[in-house]
Amino acid sequence: MYKAVYPHLHLYATDISYTHTFQKPLVALARQRAFRNAHGSCATSVAEALQLHASISHDADYVVASIVAETMHPPSCE
Repeated sequence: MYKAVYPHLHLYATDISYTHTFQKPLVALARQRAFRNAHGSCATSVAEALQLHASISHDADYVVASIVAETMHPPSCE
């Protein structure tokens, strides 16, 4: 997921949460601090505009995850 949003968002592992429901996996950004981009500027509007989609597959001991990050409307500059 880091590669999908960088440099627009500079994420840490603790910023990402994963939950599996019976219908589909859910990936979300856990807001523990203000979101920043790679240059250190505030990027909260970018984080709020994201829709995250996950696909998880497994076979025995191996797991593969694909994450797609999309935004329907480009965030406005603040």
